[in-house]
Amino acid sequence: MNFSRNFVSAISSKPLPPSSAAAAEPTRGDIRKMAEFICLSALLTTTMLNQKRFIEMLRQKNLYGKYKVLVGGAPATRKWADDIGAQGFAENAALAVKAAKAAMAK
Repeated sequence: MNFSRNFVSAISSKPLPPSSAAAAEPTRGDIRKMAEFICLSALLTTTMLNQKRFIEMLRQKNLYGKYKVLVGGAPATRKWADDIGAQGFAENAALAVKAAKAAMAK
């Protein structure tokens, strides 16, 4: 929501809703081609480890570098983001927009 309000397109990881106008809507493949960022949020330190696992999976599939990965959430820190290889960190959704814009400028 914050991304959309700040002139950055956002696509939720939730499944796309069924539509009678499916031809007019982007497919999952189209979304993968359009995506520049993957934003990962963690609520607890136990779920924070999934951020690291996700980045490791990107490396294993030779996709690391194709997307800019931003991490955040209550337990995450800038040091954590640097340690796991994320390209950005934000403490909240508003700052995530700023981090995404800064990463786009690079």
